[in-house]
Amino acid sequence: QGGIQIIGAGAHTRNIDIYNNTIFNEKNGIFLGYHAYAIDNVNIKNNIISLDSSGGEHIAASLSLAGTVVIENNLYNSTPVLLDISDDLSPIVADPQFVDAQNNDFHLLSGSAAIDSGITLVEVPLDKEGTTRPQGSGYDVGAYEFANAATPPVRTNGQPTSALPSGTVTTSLSLVTDKNA
Repeated sequence: QGGIQIIGAGAHTRNIDIYNNTIFNEKNGIFLGYHAYAIDNVNIKNNIISLDSSGGEHIAASLSLAGTVVIENNLYNSTPVLLDISDDLSPIVADPQFVDAQNNDFHLLSGSAAIDSGITLVEVPLDKEGTTRPQGSGYDVGAYEFANAATPPVRTNGQPTSALPSGTVTTSLSLVTDKNA
């Protein structure tokens, strides 16, 4: 019943970065907890946390955490509910405007508040599909970087290279098959 859970069990857990994730339709978003071992130095930034309507917590912690916990620039589908943890330094409260969340398409629509509103995180230069960040004037919040349909990113061997040039693009493909193989 939660999107991301970090449990410090068996060892001291530290230096955790939770960046540019999309959490949808869960009772709880991100949970930090521990059993006899501390969790410290946690960064939670540029995530979309869109909970179901059951009234859970967007971000929660059990007991007290050691060290620093920085929560910054996350998009919440409703007023953030943060339990036993520090406030978000710059929360965004808005409908994330997914293309088709009910069918697991969490790409952003062109009017989404998540577009260009993220903070630059050099640790996340690509989105979930390998699209270079940023595509616009800033990083997007969430797992997918919005790419204007007029200039979709070009990928070579799964890696983005650049935007398509205007005009005509010609591609050839040759296949050799062996029906005896």
